[in-house]
Amino acid sequence: MAFVQAISVASSAQVNVLTTPAITTTTGNFLAVGTSVLNNGNNPVPSDSYTNLWTAHTSNPIVITGQNDKGYSWWAKNIIGGSGHTFTITSSLTANSSIVVCEFSGRALDFPVAVQSGSTDTSAVSSHTNGSVTTPFAGCDLMAFNFTSSSASESFNTGLIWGIPNNASNPNGTLYQPSFAQVYSNAAQGTLANTWKTSDTVLGAGFIYAIKPPSYTIIQQLQNSTGTGQSSVVVPSSSTVAVTTGNLLLYVAKYSSGNIQSVNITDTLNNSWQQINSYFDAPTNTGIAFGFAKNIVGGQNAITMSIGVTANYLALYVLEVSGLSATNPFTTGEFVINKVVAPGNGADGVASQFTGNISRRPALLFGFVIDSTNTSGQVLSAGTNFNTLSGVWTFGSGQNTSLPEHQRI
Repeated sequence: MAFVQAISVASSAQVNVLTTPAITTTTGNFLAVGTSVLNNGNNPVPSDSYTNLWTAHTSNPIVITGQNDKGYSWWAKNIIGGSGHTFTITSSLTANSSIVVCEFSGRALDFPVAVQSGSTDTSAVSSHTNGSVTTPFAGCDLMAFNFTSSSASESFNTGLIWGIPNNASNPNGTLYQPSFAQVYSNAAQGTLANTWKTSDTVLGAGFIYAIKPPSYTIIQQLQNSTGTGQSSVVVPSSSTVAVTTGNLLLYVAKYSSGNIQSVNITDTLNNSWQQINSYFDAPTNTGIAFGFAKNIVGGQNAITMSIGVTANYLALYVLEVSGLSATNPFTTGEFVINKVVAPGNGADGVASQFTGNISRRPALLFGFVIDSTNTSGQVLSAGTNFNTLSGVWTFGSGQNTSLPEHQRI
């Protein structure tokens, strides 16, 4: 889920049409293309052999002041791909030009470009900074397309000197109408500059993109509870509810019993449910379990929690989420259960502090707080930077309250 490949072509002769060699691309991926041409009134237009829709970079065109050179960039989302894929720049006037195309996988299908910018140097230098982007969260890929108006002998530094080193790629090198592509995968959150070098002092210009991974979406929440003397509870409480194929269902189950019980989750669509962890608090006779069903079968559904014995105040909460990995939505060890005894009234009752290893970003942090002995009307509130989902849920008896919450990191 990052940079896949690049293809480039350059022409020393002045032409109206320039086409890249053919490559094999993948449907659903993201493409960014850059071209530099003579600044002679040219208005180049991109196209490709699979007739994808191209969107112009917001900085088009970037002109190197006082020089006979300018650059353009475009991008295409959720592409139609396949073998024999070529890319063409058609100019309104003849010009010597170059094309660079970069392909990325695992990017958002709907709105993949998080932020974009670009600029040109105001004086001749050997170290250039042409635009910067502030990534909204970790996990974005970066693509920069840079160019100069110098001759074909111009050489470029193949190292990437952005704010975060390593994992850099220079797929294209020097072209005739000199241009240069750089990519950076899985960048951290923050402001990152499009910084590059040339071997001598020249005017340069460039574009930069931050290309975001898919976003998760909260689809719906389901919750139901029982009173005393029950062995199961179903959500929704009546009839069924529509769920979507490929989504993730998260659950939190709670019961009151004198002993720890085995929690079993089933549904009418026969999805496979996996428990992540469970916890039993003997002093309060409170048991909880939480887990998920991934890459679900869609349709009308009802989800049942059962414990096999008669107990009190069974409760089941289910959250449907789209946009997460269908194969591996969780990484082992990335969960925590904490208990706080008699935290008192006010903000001193911190129920859980996550200290696990978050190995992949962006990520969904999901929290579910349960107060099983709320005798004084304490108010549950979401943690710092967390968003409340359904609000405080009172179930079973007035002493049982909970609060689901989530955060994107």
